[in-house]
Amino acid sequence: RRTTMAAAAEPLKESGGFLLCYLGGFSTAAVPRAITKQGKVRYEIMLQVVGRCPQIGWANPQFEQVNHVTNEGTGDDLHSWGADGARCQTWHAGKSTGKFDVTWSAGDVIGVAADLDARTLSFAKNGSWIEVFSECAFGDEGIFPSITMKSGKCEVNLGATPFKYPGPSNTYKAVAPSVQELERYRGGILNFKGSFPSLPSIPAATSPEAQKELLLAAKIHEQVGWNWRVDVPLGEFPGVSVDGAGLVVGLDFSGQEELEFDLAVLAPLTSLQVVNFRNCRNATGNIEVFEGMQIKELNLQQCFDLEGDIEVFKGMQIKELNLQPCRNLIGNIDVLKGMQIKEL
Repeated sequence: RRTTMAAAAEPLKESGGFLLCYLGGFSTAAVPRAITKQGKVRYEIMLQVVGRCPQIGWANPQFEQVNHVTNEGTGDDLHSWGADGARCQTWHAGKSTGKFDVTWSAGDVIGVAADLDARTLSFAKNGSWIEVFSECAFGDEGIFPSITMKSGKCEVNLGATPFKYPGPSNTYKAVAPSVQELERYRGGILNFKGSFPSLPSIPAATSPEAQKELLLAAKIHEQVGWNWRVDVPLGEFPGVSVDGAGLVVGLDFSGQEELEFDLAVLAPLTSLQVVNFRNCRNATGNIEVFEGMQIKELNLQQCFDLEGDIEVFKGMQIKELNLQPCRNLIGNIDVLKGMQIKEL
């Protein structure tokens, strides 16, 4: 992974002390300004969409910050440690370090705690703590919160608002109550939404082909107000339909075989009704992004690499649906009962 964001006029920073965070692709957000060198600190995450491959924990300054997808997240090198409640594993040095007998679900509050003096890391689900890492080689430079997700969505509380659950003991302090934003640490620009400081501007497009490649950034800029800009007005993009309020209600990228994008970037477009990505063979991601939308026409023909459960369509009034041959989709077609489908 629903919060409606279409009317947001300014960059998303915090909501009641929580930092909003959406990570598409396999991306990492971190808080290097919250570095801690000694003592006991903690933070909390409220999961809205668990996504795939969540690796939540800590990193030290040797954890490299890059502006692209590396396929390495929290726990995938010697300089970070992560717990994963989807695959039920812990991660460090690029490999699983053991079974993590906790399963995370949407709505769970995940506690993340570090005792730098004892060199241990503990994690909690809804207030129930377990020590997961011991004898950690943090180094002398300290550690900071690091969050990796694939199509995941959460709220992060660094201590600006009271924690929902107690820590492992009352000696643990909030890691960074004064920090008001996360930083984009690993992953492409389009994979991020939420509490992120100034991201690089994208130059104006000069051709319809280039415009289409920038569209997924521009439309979100127009509706969500990310703190970066695109110098091409939304109305100039081919294949985009907007309503009287300027909200995107239709996307038609049919036949654009060279376009590469993750469906996750569609998450803010809660007004979408018509989507035609026929022959967009390089599209990736999970169809769960359509949850909460009122899709009426959806054509994903030849989008081979899409994943997800068609249960996401439950409650929609879809008139036209083409999923041929989306081989990685699962679910029961009973979800289509009651729909007035004209074309399937």
